[in-house]
Amino acid sequence: MKTRTFILILAALVLALPVLGGTIVSIDPADQTVYYGETVNANIDIQNVTDLYAFDLTVYYNPALLSLTNVSEGAFLPTGGATDFFVLDDTSTPGSIYDIVDLLETAVSGVSGSGTLAALQFQVIDGYGQSGITFDPGSALFDSNLNNIDATFNAGQVQTPEPATYGLLGSGLIGLAWFLRKKVRR
Repeated sequence: MKTRTFILILAALVLALPVLGGTIVSIDPADQTVYYGETVNANIDIQNVTDLYAFDLTVYYNPALLSLTNVSEGAFLPTGGATDFFVLDDTSTPGSIYDIVDLLETAVSGVSGSGTLAALQFQVIDGYGQSGITFDPGSALFDSNLNNIDATFNAGQVQTPEPATYGLLGSGLIGLAWFLRKKVRR
């Protein structure tokens, strides 16, 4: 009987872990496949936060594949009132977006829940390759007492297929069209 009770309690705890889990900051979508010249939109999302009052994030990417075109404020923190959103340095060092900062100006307490902190926009400037969109270990979240909020930071991935992939796809489509044409003539 004790073993069964222990197993039931253990199972309940395992099922509750995602609910009890800490704050998660992630790139959304986590994995994107894009092509030369296309625009890449990547949100910085937060989940399961309590009393978020401010954040200071630094993000890295591959400047040989991506060129940063825009950084904008997400909708999550402004739900708590007026904010001050700014990026201290987004272009002087290609591959780095230093200090994406947002803070509530007049609110007494921070916001809780899940949402988008910021939106990043890139242009694909090389034909093929891959780029992580990662967070600097010094990135930080702060509560209304300006204490750090512990969080897990999850990176994203952008990839562009090699040009040979286009050739294979094209030759496959041509072969399929030729086959169907012959079949229709019969």
